[in-house]
Amino acid sequence: MKSLNLEICVGTGCCLMGSQDLLDAVESLPAHKRRRIDLGEANCLKSCRKGPSVRLDGDVISGVTPKKLLELVDEKLA
Repeated sequence: MKSLNLEICVGTGCCLMGSQDLLDAVESLPAHKRRRIDLGEANCLKSCRKGPSVRLDGDVISGVTPKKLLELVDEKLA
């Protein structure tokens, strides 16, 4: 069963651009999906102007919306 590492940037820029919405989206996932995600917070992913940003299995992705994040998670967990 695949699992994934997910870090959501909670630095000032990303917070102002909606990183809390990303955290909320992950927390709202059904338990069977949520258990497969190692969720953490990052202070800065060096993409402040393009935020909010996440690091998903080592890849930094910027300009992420909650909908896009859930789509990425579904792809990775498939």
